Amino acid sequence: MEAIPRRFVRAIAFVSGFCALVYQIAWMRHLRLVFGASTGVSAAVLAIFMGGLWLGAFLIGRRADRSAQPLLFYGNLELGVAASAAASPFLIDLARNTYFWVGGSQALGSVGAVAVQLTLSSVVLAVPCVLMG
Repeated sequence: MEAIPRRFVRAIAFVSGFCALVYQIAWMRHLRLVFGASTGVSAAVLAIFMGGLWLGAFLIGRRADRSAQPLLFYGNLELGVAASAAASPFLIDLARNTYFWVGGSQALGSVGAVAVQLTLSSVVLAVPCVLMG
């Protein structure tokens, strides 16, 4: 089997990182439409995104290091990211409906609203962010 050129691998990693940033911005904008455009919502989405990356690196990183075919392993992770990111609009819609169903910040108060926002945002972002890590 012929070795894959390093330039190609670097280009794939660059495009993957660029897509991850695009996903983060899209998720933040969509979730701000659901929960409101507050600093807390933006911080929550960023924290969940970064925490998911950390958790993915922690849980999957060792396995990737031991993989006999690391590029194939990486490709499968990217397919998982793509599939879960494609499902995120439906999950965001579900989060919106759930948030409105429980009454939003008016019924929950500020602490309850933040807790529900963090939980619903985690449901939307957990799988793709962990796989990105």
